[in-house]
Amino acid sequence: MKSDSGQAEKTVKSESGTAAANPGQATPAPADNIYFMVQVAAMPKNRELTQSQLKGLEPISRIEDGERIKYASGKFVLYDDALKHRRTLTGRYPDAFVIAVRSGKIMPLKEAIEQQKR
Repeated sequence: MKSDSGQAEKTVKSESGTAAANPGQATPAPADNIYFMVQVAAMPKNRELTQSQLKGLEPISRIEDGERIKYASGKFVLYDDALKHRRTLTGRYPDAFVIAVRSGKIMPLKEAIEQQKR
């Protein structure tokens, strides 16, 4: 799907029906609708990861981005909570990193952090 600017839109789909009840996990939507997640993998759409490969990452989200699917763990209102979650995943996913999502689309992390400070 293309936006008015011609860029492919990125949408988030949750793999689990409920969010984990972990401290810092987002449940109510923040006023600006920005969440932080930890991206653990990106794959071509024709090579999706299996449930067993994603075990232990709940809640996991699939973010469709053009011809790729990005997999992200957790859903946090606070950037610092997402950083803490990333540290718990680096043993299994050493290249994991924090991303920002607003209204189901990936946004620049720096912009999200700046908006959170307001």
